[in-house]
Amino acid sequence: MNFLKEIFRGNSEQDYIHQKFVKYGRGEFEGPAITVKKTGNSINVKGSYDYSNILGWIIAKNSSQNLIRGQSPRSSETKGLGLKISGSIISKNLTEVSLEGYGIKPVKSKKKSGIFTFDIKGVFSSGSIKNLYEDLKDSAILFDISSEKGNLKTKKKIPNPGAKMDRQFCSASLNSSALNEIANEIIFDDGVGEFKEIKMSHRYLINELLIPEEYKNDPATARVKAKRKGIIKRILEIDGKITGKEHDLMV
Repeated sequence: MNFLKEIFRGNSEQDYIHQKFVKYGRGEFEGPAITVKKTGNSINVKGSYDYSNILGWIIAKNSSQNLIRGQSPRSSETKGLGLKISGSIISKNLTEVSLEGYGIKPVKSKKKSGIFTFDIKGVFSSGSIKNLYEDLKDSAILFDISSEKGNLKTKKKIPNPGAKMDRQFCSASLNSSALNEIANEIIFDDGVGEFKEIKMSHRYLINELLIPEEYKNDPATARVKAKRKGIIKRILEIDGKITGKEHDLMV
């Protein structure tokens, strides 16, 4: 789910990852940021926009692990595993018909400039919502989620390109059972042990745009199709101690 993890693991050749970088030209840019803090049996998280889908997926996955064998994870009638959800999905490709496959019927929908917005409200199965996040990595899922395993709050408008980074675009409170998922998906660095608080931030240094030959005379399409080449920096502050690393960027 975490495109940053995919990049650092060398798996960046995925269209949804490419789409996240289309807005960037040459230069240096502030990337996603997140803070993870352990307080008693709770884990409190605050992060920028790119972490909203990841946190929602973690809550849904942590809840769906309790599915009884043989139960359908897409059934909205699965008892005891419901996620109370309010918010919207903003997507280029999703349709109301395809939403039905997740047991979801929007309370309102609209289309503007080729972009669909679906307002969602109700209680849905955790397995169904987990699948939704996994299948719609290229969409904005701006959900508030309430469940026994954790809660999520997100702002309801996608940040404007070039806007100052909002490090509190989304916030979550999860119980300690989600720690492994958080460690694997958000704190994926080797050698990170016990901690009280971790702050993570990223910088993109884009040095070159590699434009396919067939689009060099079409500036609008070239911007979309071009690959961004450079470096991604990852900075970690673990209980006050700062470390960092870099990885080649080709997306």
